[in-house]
Amino acid sequence: MKPTHPTTRFLLIATIALVLSGAGGCGNDSGPSATTGETDTGVATYRLYLLVNAEKLTTWATQLRNKFKQDLLGGAQSRFASSQVPLGHLRPALALFPQRNRQLIDPTTGAFPRIERLLWKQASTSRAGMTETSEALDAILLLHEQLKTVPLPPVRILGLSEGALEEIATVDLRLQATPYAHIDLIQASADLEGVEAAYAALRPVAKAEDPDLAHEINTEFKASFAGLEEFGPPAHNLAQPRPSSPGTAFLSTENGQVKRQDLQSIAAPVAELEALFGRLRLAVEDSG
Repeated sequence: MKPTHPTTRFLLIATIALVLSGAGGCGNDSGPSATTGETDTGVATYRLYLLVNAEKLTTWATQLRNKFKQDLLGGAQSRFASSQVPLGHLRPALALFPQRNRQLIDPTTGAFPRIERLLWKQASTSRAGMTETSEALDAILLLHEQLKTVPLPPVRILGLSEGALEEIATVDLRLQATPYAHIDLIQASADLEGVEAAYAALRPVAKAEDPDLAHEINTEFKASFAGLEEFGPPAHNLAQPRPSSPGTAFLSTENGQVKRQDLQSIAAPVAELEALFGRLRLAVEDSG
């Protein structure tokens, strides 16, 4: 049975409804109530961002399954790489759903790591790939539904973001994220973009709690992305050589083309971001 997906019209209506519900009653007040209204609106926007990326992931996974069906190895590899962009954007929120996490990205049980092994280690587009991709699609559709209603309080978003930053530092930038495809930098860029989108929902909170801390966080995000852009265009950026395949223009980490020590200009600000997010989370907890 072909899965159904939310329409563009539905997304537009959802955007309006979510923003209005977040901003309702805020008026022109300043102080805590205004900050609360801005934060509610930011969280609603972040939820929509997650839903849109779940839909994008569905699109790329569907194309990936089609390439398996057509026995096109290069096409399947390209679609796999492109799928890692929306998957990275979703990564902080995936921690909310342990079962979806296991089904999609766990190194042992996840569909995407298994697909990666098929495509690069075995150079295979066997029927097993179609089965794995179908399982991934089922999990993505369930994730999309869960994202509509899961609570996203600021402290929770901050904790999720800390976890994603730790994974960028200890997995992506140590070149362990994609051991067969060697597209670790695509994943690092997409994961960092996912954290930045989560933080965008919390800027009003950060500025209210500690404006200097908010400024430091912005500075470290800029430094992190500047470091990544030495190796390729941002994962989300369509102004690149292959706009139909976002992120795939990054340098490969295969055969020592990029080494761990080359990534220190990214690792340092990412580590600093993790520490800053921890400080902000503690500040929000204390004020709550």
